[in-house]
Amino acid sequence: KILTAAGSHRAEAVREQAAFALRALLASAPAAAAISGGREFSSDVDLHTFQPTGVSDGMAERHNRAMTNNVPAFGEPNSELRDVLPMVELLSASTSDTEIESLLAALATMVCDHQMALLEAGAVVPLIRLLDRAGHEASILGGRANGVGIADAAGIVLSLWRWGRPDERAQLERMIVAVVDGLVKLLVTGSSIGREQAVSALCAMAATSDGVKLAIAEAGAVKPLIRLIRTSNKVDPSADHKVANDQSVSWGSSMVEEAEGVLWSLLALSRERSLDTRVSAEAAADLVQLLQTTPAMAREAAGVVRSLAANGKNRAALLQAGAADGLRLVLTTAGSRCSGDGVALAGK
Repeated sequence: KILTAAGSHRAEAVREQAAFALRALLASAPAAAAISGGREFSSDVDLHTFQPTGVSDGMAERHNRAMTNNVPAFGEPNSELRDVLPMVELLSASTSDTEIESLLAALATMVCDHQMALLEAGAVVPLIRLLDRAGHEASILGGRANGVGIADAAGIVLSLWRWGRPDERAQLERMIVAVVDGLVKLLVTGSSIGREQAVSALCAMAATSDGVKLAIAEAGAVKPLIRLIRTSNKVDPSADHKVANDQSVSWGSSMVEEAEGVLWSLLALSRERSLDTRVSAEAAADLVQLLQTTPAMAREAAGVVRSLAANGKNRAALLQAGAADGLRLVLTTAGSRCSGDGVALAGK
């Protein structure tokens, strides 16, 4: 409960001590019986037997070896590995939301100092399973899908990706790309809690590789993220979860910042690749919508439009999508702050 408490009222030192205590309990007792209680999953997807298609053979082999023999893939187990193995084992076998939330919170506290141990323990596999399962839940449960733990799971995966060797990063990228569609599905159809979890997970995933960013864009994440930003000041998301699947539900500042973070990542990639990119009608429409968000994001979107418009075919697609009107609106509402990018196209 300490580890999963929301907000900043829990001092980080308290959370750290709770993580150490949980780790000590798991190291001295059978993992399967270390934590009891909690509500059962409401989905038909079994976390500890479901194998997502994105999990590479190498990662799965490392996970299975660690779980079966309680040893790393190479060499003898060290103290850090002994610390994390019971927690990874329990995460792999758990069917309780409460257990999973507690374990992920503990692992998130430990990941900064135990990246290699977590990789050797095969932690990637149950983490990817959690992310993959969230998408299946969204398809099955719709507005009742909560995406339990995926924000923490994605944050841990990001830390492991940053620590991994080039070959491990490449494997992780393929695994992440395989679960992106499901995360976007949760963002669109899940409960308010589920959509918050999806935004946080996508924000973490967008910080990995360009391939993941492209997958997020191609999965259709832009429009629901823009909708989230536009409705951010209308409704208190904590007021009533019964309206979870109402698209008018709005969000707190942290969720909006994370949504903007994903969009910034996609815009930055688009600008970098604009000279070699043929913009689709859908992508052009997304850019026009981005022109109608925050002033800062509108300026960045205008820069992308300007770069893309150097290509005649891109220019036609952008004009067809209404980019000229969008740029004029930016110039009207933001004044001199928008001088520069996009002015030439807006003038036509």
